[in-house]
Amino acid sequence: MDDVWLVTNWQALQWIGKPTSSNRDRPPRCNYPKVCNLWHKSGVRYMKTCQSCPQQYPCTGNTGLILTLSN
Repeated sequence: MDDVWLVTNWQALQWIGKPTSSNRDRPPRCNYPKVCNLWHKSGVRYMKTCQSCPQQYPCTGNTGLILTLSN
């Protein structure tokens, strides 16, 4: 299945925002993701990511990323 890609939600959103050809070189694979210890409601939750750790545990409607609005 040459036309099927398994990607994370983040990768899909990045591609939707700026689509690129599938024959373009892929970014290097992340073999050693960071482990983030994040407080969420009643305790600490752990998540692995190859991105920087968010300020808070991401959940629906709250990604933990700081957004800036420009006019």
